[in-house]
Amino acid sequence: MTFPPGSPPYRAHLYAGQLYGFKLSGDPEAPPVVEQVTEDSAAARAGLRAGDRLTAVAGYPVDSVSRAYRTFERESIDREDIELMREGGGPVTLPARRRSLPVHPAQFYSTVNALVLCLLLLAYDRFRRRDGELTALMLTLYPVGRYLLERIRDDERVIGGTGLTISQNFSLVLLLGITALWLYVLRRPRGRAFAPSTDVE
Repeated sequence: MTFPPGSPPYRAHLYAGQLYGFKLSGDPEAPPVVEQVTEDSAAARAGLRAGDRLTAVAGYPVDSVSRAYRTFERESIDREDIELMREGGGPVTLPARRRSLPVHPAQFYSTVNALVLCLLLLAYDRFRRRDGELTALMLTLYPVGRYLLERIRDDERVIGGTGLTISQNFSLVLLLGITALWLYVLRRPRGRAFAPSTDVE
């Protein structure tokens, strides 16, 4: 799936330098200086070089990284090309990108994950021996699925130097905590408070 300007995937690809083949310096309030140009990208072919300082994007003056990126997003909607003005250099023209790069349909995968989880829990219900097993199983399987889904998502940033998103960190903490629940459930005597009725009328 691809997404339009303003969407999290579009912004992630723009800021990472994947859409146009160049990346500006990391500080949003810093002057818009080209930090990196991908070899054989549209930016490289147009003549943009690392160290170039942008002064205007599509005719609009830009004085910070955040303003340059916002102007790129806004002007990508209706333009065929975007002209960049460089300090001490000539203009550079890049073809406008109206969509993000293709990303996995994470929302669809989440729906399938929830359906599979539901079916597994329904199937396991007849085999459970103690109350609490279904809850413990659900709290074990859901974080595993969520952790894996987060690996393909493109809209959450890693936090705290862990290299993991907030959902992945929470999933790991939940998996550690669920161990205590399993120990509690498995130490309870067998029996079900809500066993299915065997009466025949």
